[in-house]
Amino acid sequence: MSALSLFLLLAWAQAGGEPAAAADPAASPSPSQGASAESPDTSAPAAEAGANPVAAAAGGALPVVQPTALLAEELANWQKWALLIGDPIRTVPVWWGPILSWVKIVSLAGLLGWVGAWVMASLRGRRRARVTIGGARPLDAALLLAILIGIGCVFVRQAQQSEQLPQVDVAGVALASLVGMLCLGVGAAWLETVLWSGILRERRIGDVLVLVGMHLALLVAVGIALSMPSGAMPYLGARLGFPPDATLLTPEGELTPSGVVAIVLIGVQMALTLMGFVVFLRIALLVLGEVSAIRPRRLYAMGKFSWVESFRKTRIPWAVLAIFLLILAFTHWFLQPPDSQRQAELSRLYVGTLMLLSSVLLTVMVAVLTPITLPNDIRFQTIFTVVTKPVRRLEIIWGRMLGFMGVVTALVLALGGISLLYLERNIGGRIEQLRQEIAEAREAGLDNQAGLLEAQLDQLQTRRSARLPVGGSLTFVDSLGEPRIKGIDVGQELEIRSFVEGATQAEASWLFGPMIPHPVDRLFPNRPGERYPMLSMPVPVGLLLHEGTIEDLANDIYTVAYERAELEARKQGAEPSELSRLNAEVSRLEEQEQGLLREYEALVARYSDLVQQAEAAGDAPEAARLREQAEALRSPDVPVQMTFTVYRTTKGRPGEPVYASIRVVHPFSAEAPMYPGSRENSPLLIDPLARRFGGNNPLIPELVHSDTFDVKEYYTNKWAFPASMLVGSQGYLTIQVQCLSPTQYLGMAEGDLFLVASQGSFLANYMKGLAGIWLQAMVLTAIGVWAGTFLSWPVALLITVFFFAAGEIFFPILNQLATGQMIGGGPFESMIRMVSHSNQMTELDATLGVILAKSLDAIVVPIMSLLIFVVPNFSAMDLSNLVADGFAIQWATLGANILLALSYAVPFSIAAYFILKNREVAA
Repeated sequence: MSALSLFLLLAWAQAGGEPAAAADPAASPSPSQGASAESPDTSAPAAEAGANPVAAAAGGALPVVQPTALLAEELANWQKWALLIGDPIRTVPVWWGPILSWVKIVSLAGLLGWVGAWVMASLRGRRRARVTIGGARPLDAALLLAILIGIGCVFVRQAQQSEQLPQVDVAGVALASLVGMLCLGVGAAWLETVLWSGILRERRIGDVLVLVGMHLALLVAVGIALSMPSGAMPYLGARLGFPPDATLLTPEGELTPSGVVAIVLIGVQMALTLMGFVVFLRIALLVLGEVSAIRPRRLYAMGKFSWVESFRKTRIPWAVLAIFLLILAFTHWFLQPPDSQRQAELSRLYVGTLMLLSSVLLTVMVAVLTPITLPNDIRFQTIFTVVTKPVRRLEIIWGRMLGFMGVVTALVLALGGISLLYLERNIGGRIEQLRQEIAEAREAGLDNQAGLLEAQLDQLQTRRSARLPVGGSLTFVDSLGEPRIKGIDVGQELEIRSFVEGATQAEASWLFGPMIPHPVDRLFPNRPGERYPMLSMPVPVGLLLHEGTIEDLANDIYTVAYERAELEARKQGAEPSELSRLNAEVSRLEEQEQGLLREYEALVARYSDLVQQAEAAGDAPEAARLREQAEALRSPDVPVQMTFTVYRTTKGRPGEPVYASIRVVHPFSAEAPMYPGSRENSPLLIDPLARRFGGNNPLIPELVHSDTFDVKEYYTNKWAFPASMLVGSQGYLTIQVQCLSPTQYLGMAEGDLFLVASQGSFLANYMKGLAGIWLQAMVLTAIGVWAGTFLSWPVALLITVFFFAAGEIFFPILNQLATGQMIGGGPFESMIRMVSHSNQMTELDATLGVILAKSLDAIVVPIMSLLIFVVPNFSAMDLSNLVADGFAIQWATLGANILLALSYAVPFSIAAYFILKNREVAA
């Protein structure tokens, strides 16, 4: 098996002899960066900075996107779908895109497992060879020699790329690459021989059919690769990692040797994926047959056994609960805000610490408990009492997982309940204390002190909520009035935020809408290349405008007006029969619009009467009651929350804050166009009622609403604008922010400004955050049970801890490796840079050690990049930051995390089933 793995690594290294080009976002393992939903060949383009004189008017270098329209012109639809299905990393951002990616990844893992299992079985069942070379079979000796020569070829290719060795070409291909390909052929011949001999010897008809199907899939992949038109080779070569200057076609349109290599790589990728589908079908049929025989009573019995064993034999859950209470008793000694002016961070400190403590304790418990029990049962042969009963192997695996997850569920509920009581005692107690201090300050006439305490109280209550944020797409305008993708870089190490200069034209603009262009396409609408996918960031008008209010009724009028305007546009060029139907529909909508206008006027009149009655009422309670009735007829102001930072170039005036202005622009206004860089400033939407009302529209009193505010650092700045700004907006809106204080800079990121659609319960949100920890524990339980089926408990424990650390801490590094964005080379080259104190951007001298390190990286990095498809993304299931910051965990987010956890846990449990089924457990 080790020889097979090394052989596959050499194959990858030989295929990647050319230096890799910039990573293609469409080739990312993340399904959200794949092709568009309209066509399987449309990919999210990779932006590159290029010099262009037109860019000067747009505030910087014009992003140039690699043209991909050639693919749509050259490939037939069946070829596009074949590439989508056969490419292991290609996907589409639709509901079935992640499912397809999951099937492809599981299929490739199943292919590797099936081949590895049969290779090991074949080697174990071999008969003594008649002819040997040094005690080894001739084909085994040839494989070993091919591996050694292949490693040497990798070293030679690295030396040739470093210009330390001359390159010898044969028919336009490097001789080292040809020798490496010959070594690959030897490895393929060895693999074929071993598989056929082992499967035929065992006479497994199903696996014989699988092997035949794999060869048919290979032929299909070869046919598809050969059918690819030569005109599409530049695009396909870019997706394979060929550098932009690689010559894949001759001027006559013929394939060069590099083009032939590209075709071969396409065929290899597609062949592996299609062969994986064959194995996946075989595995699915076996698993479905096993699942159909599962009985709930046996699952319950196995789960109860694991539950009882956890509490009575290991007692680890009791230890977790005791440690949690012990740490909690002294936590308040160490959790203090940075200073007295930043009491708002107290809630985040407590919530973040409690969720981190719960996560660590549960993770340690699962990592220790799950990989120990099954190996010990096998070691002491106590599992013999189970396997001799009518219990299926899959019931043993899933039953144990159910029992362990029952323990985790009980602990999650216990730790969650204790944490909520602890938070109520500390944070709730601090809130009550602040209220008392505010009342005392008011009685003493200390208004300034009371204002500061009220701000701290408001921030604490904000963090102890579940806000549903609605974000927009952020762009900037510099001090000269030119649009830019980013603001000013003030030299901070983290480039999360960009800054706008104070007392200038510089501003930050957030655009909301159900269908808006990418910021690059907004600022550079005439640039060459493919467009980025459209963004959907609408304002939830239905949530913010309360039903039955004046603003909601006005918005209904605009809904009917938009529908009527659409029908009016369809009347142009319509057939007579269709025209009569459209006229009738338009007449109906006009009547409906008139009826809504009468209801609107009546509601406005009632509101005015209630306000007048409240002003004329002499009794204060009666006036308050009337005002409350009047306010119930209007939707509340739309809340906006901001978290900005300030970069000070001068000390400024002592005691004076930094001021900023904020402006909300309705989509009917031309002051916030869709394309800021264009000369024609047209509104986002055309008012369908402009002719009816002229310049005095009672439904929308103002198209631009502006205000100023002082920026509170370390706090959430709160503001609100009238709900009438949403009438007729169809979810579109623009919010612009400027810094008013001279010599100061205001820093912001896209997520620093958002509308608050709703406020939820902190209790429910906290339990959703604990559900994320529960999902992490479920995946880790599957990994621990899987490792315990074939490893001793110390090794299984280390494997489980490795998976969790890799998925929780090192997953971003694995993502950089998989996407080719790792700067400074692989692990061996990075080690040289650390020892020699060389930065990541400096090119190392081509010494023998550097060439050797790069050669080792060429073998190791491919397998490390494949780990991103195997190591679970535990960090994606961690929702504690949302809870600590006071943001709501939406059910859609939780549902996506549940599917993500199942996509990891199910394959690991199925792998554990096959391992346990094919090993001796009670010898």
